[in-house]
Amino acid sequence: KLVGHMVVGYILVVMAGIRITDMHGILGVYELPETVSIGFSFFVYVVLVNAFNLIDGVDGLAGGVGLIAALAYGAWLYLAGDVALSLLALVLAGALLGFLVFNTHPARIFMGDSGSLIIGAIIAVLAMKVVDHDTSRLPVQLREVAAPLFAMAAIAYPLVDTLRIFTYRTIKGASPFAADRNHIHHRLMDLGLGHRGTSGVLYLYAVVIIALSLLTRDWHPNVGLLV
Repeated sequence: KLVGHMVVGYILVVMAGIRITDMHGILGVYELPETVSIGFSFFVYVVLVNAFNLIDGVDGLAGGVGLIAALAYGAWLYLAGDVALSLLALVLAGALLGFLVFNTHPARIFMGDSGSLIIGAIIAVLAMKVVDHDTSRLPVQLREVAAPLFAMAAIAYPLVDTLRIFTYRTIKGASPFAADRNHIHHRLMDLGLGHRGTSGVLYLYAVVIIALSLLTRDWHPNVGLLV
């Protein structure tokens, strides 16, 4: 699967030119050299595709998180004047909303690798487009929001969980790709929240982080990143 992700990543980043060229001051970084931009964008794509695959362990979780991210990106891109990409995001949101009717606990259908990987791929493309899009047509208040922070906020849970689980497995000497029950959603399940409770808590987390990225727009990007 990883080889397949890398092939698709190469097609999107190198051949189609879908990449991040500017970090908008995050960690003091602004415009990226072309080679760095290609390498970083390729890495972002592979990470995000796998991140959505890794959180697909609770009924309704990956679909709901993907829905929230798609709505956030769709709204941002629409306000930025990119109707085509906004439509792509909203079509994904609509598809996920219909899917969630049957995927919430007790699930009658399941996403599987094919579903989570496709969602991750589309979200990765949208995230990179949000970061790299011209912000001049955004409302004045939104122009102050660091685009990379907003893009990360919309997918905060997949990013946090993937970073946490890869670090944990590496420290334990296990393969970062080995399956286990140490994901945050598994821990919440073990606390007795159940499928619906776990998904609900993580939906709320996603919305709160997105709201914080907007409310902290006047802060320095590095401070916003810490928040």
